[in-house]
Amino acid sequence: MKELINRSDYVRTLLGVIPTPDHVDNLVLAADVSQTVPVPSGAVHVLMTGEMNYFVKYGPGPAQIPAESVTNGTGLELNPQGRRLEGVTHITVAAREPGIVQLAFWG
Repeated sequence: MKELINRSDYVRTLLGVIPTPDHVDNLVLAADVSQTVPVPSGAVHVLMTGEMNYFVKYGPGPAQIPAESVTNGTGLELNPQGRRLEGVTHITVAAREPGIVQLAFWG
């Protein structure tokens, strides 16, 4: 997989661009139903985006959208964007309303 890094031009000015992803998943989510995807082999980074609000759990198994306060450190992330995937083997996504969430992976 390609690395997720900023490239520089001929005078070493960072361009702020990233290479195209090696692997892209599009999750079509039903309301209140989670989906789990395995992290592709060699992936180190993921960029996520959704057409609606979405919650993410880093690991396998269902993601329960919070119905009450979670104060023990096990809450889900709301609309995360870029993450490093050290030790993460699966990503689970859920949303209150139907829509599509994209996960783009790099090495």
